[in-house]
Formats: sequence, C-alpha cells, structure tokens
Amino acid sequence: MVITIIRFILSDCMSTQLFNSSDLLGYSILFLDSCVSATKNGTSGNEVISTLLSNKPICDSLFGIAIKAFPMTPEPSLMLIGSMCYSLEASFAPYCLPLIPKTVEWLNSELPPNIYKLLCELVGDISITIQKEFEQYASNYLELILRIFKKPYLTFGDKTGIIQVIGDIIATCPKESQIGVPTVVEILSGVNTVQSEEDEEIIRAVSELRTAAFYVYSTIYQNYVIDDVIPFVKITIQLIYISVSDKFFYKMPQLINYITNTIYDIIHNNSAVKSPEFIGEMNNGNIPKLIGTMKEVCNDKECKKMLQSITRYLHIQ
Repeated sequence: MVITIIRFILSDCMSTQLFNSSDLLGYSILFLDSCVSATKNGTSGNEVISTLLSNKPICDSLFGIAIKAFPMTPEPSLMLIGSMCYSLEASFAPYCLPLIPKTVEWLNSELPPNIYKLLCELVGDISITIQKEFEQYASNYLELILRIFKKPYLTFGDKTGIIQVIGDIIATCPKESQIGVPTVVEILSGVNTVQSEEDEEIIRAVSELRTAAFYVYSTIYQNYVIDDVIPFVKITIQLIYISVSDKFFYKMPQLINYITNTIYDIIHNNSAVKSPEFIGEMNNGNIPKLIGTMKEVCNDKECKKMLQSITRYLHIQ
C-alpha cells in the first residue's frame, strides 16, 4: 500500500504543474520523506525498505525529484535525501558521487542557516557512506564548511550540527583534513566564550555546542600524534575548565561523558600529554582537581570507569 502511494506521489511530482507551486511541491516531498523515513519501523517499514532496495527505478525517481526540487523547496528535498541515506545505508553509495558537485554548488550559494546545517549533515553522511571516494574532496569540503561556520547569523543548533560534521570529516579522512585542523581549532576556540544561563533551553543548547566541540577535539587527538597538536592542548583545557566550572554542569550528562573522552584521548596522545600546557596543569594540581569534580557529578557507569582509568594512568590520589 505504501509503495503504491509513493508511486502515485512520484508521478505527480514529475508533473510540470506541480513545480508551479512550491508549497504543493514541498508538501508532496515531505510526504515522500515520511514514507522513506518510516522504513525501519514495523512491518510496513520492512516492506518499503525491501522494495526500495530491490527497485532501483523508485530510488532513482526519489533521488531525482529531490535534486530537481531543491531550488524551490530546499529543506524538504534535503530531508528526503537524508532519509534515503539513512534507510538505504550502504545501498545509498551510488547516489553519493552525483551529490558531490550538487552539494558543493549549494554550499557556495546564499541559503538560510537551517539549510546550511542540513547540507553539512548530508556531507557528513556522504563522507561516511563512501569514505574512500570522499577522501579527494575532504579538504575542499572542510574549507567550505568552515567558511559557512563563520557566518554571523547561525544559531547554537546550527553551529552544533556543523561542528559534528567537521568531526565526522576529520575522523573519516584524517590525512586529507590535516591541513585544515588549525583553522578548525581556531574557530572552535570561540565556543570558549559561550556562557549558559538559567534557562533550560539555553543550558541544553550550550551543552550540545560544547559536546560537539569536544567530539572534534577527541577526533583530533585520536588521529594526530604530532607536535602540531601541542598548541591545541591549551584551548582544549580552557574549554574543559569553563565547562566544569559552569554552575549548570551537573545538568549536562552528555557533556560530562565527552569531556571524559577528550581527557582520555589527550593522555593517550604522546604529543599532547607531554606538552608544557598539560604538564603545567598537572603539576599545579588543576587537572587532578578537575577530575575530582567530574567524579562527583558523573552518574554514567562507563564514564565513571573511564575517569577511574584516567586517575590510575595519571597517578592521581
């Protein structure tokens, strides 16, 4: 039944008349997206995903209409492409290479902030889906995304999504991304100035923004054991102190986990752990005190184990 509806909507979407109304076109694509995004839930979902995987013409039509409709309805189009990527997984790979010139073109256009975020997230999905083929494009994408991140009108949510994609690209293509890492860290240093307020939404937004930044820092320390990471240690430690000293830190469990992961990655990076900044903070007792504070507020079992491991590794009493 769902497949029949998809076929009917697709036939309508290919109509020239439908492209005369951005609202009607957008609603049609949103409906297609809801069908595709529900493919992993329940019996009807299994039916749809099975049909999509075995019926390339339907997939081609969905992909084609999303690309064609982007200028008129960018958000629904990107949502549909993202749902296809999520549902088809590895089978989405054939659509990734044709998307690369399109996403580069779109990223170079003037678009609303939320569209930039969706575009960047799509780039992250592409990098994971076709890692080897993506490598040659990684540095160019990183440059484009960093340029977008500097735009003044991005919200915390927009920035958080974009930072996560930066981390995905570095993790997927560390060698190709290395040239852009200093600029990444320079931009992330701006997160150090963000303060939370006594508002649950702002607390959550700040927590998610800092968490995304620590994801990138962890990725850097995991992939680059070179002297070049030494200047990054000071900025990372500053953000750790700012986060831990936040009076709402206890309300940020995910952030606590990511800070723990970052500290773990620093001490297992030969260059970072031997840096003057880290050694100095150890010797003056700041890091032991910081880890003690984190132990007090941490409620996650795995995070507690990692903090204990860090304590033993650093010989902290």
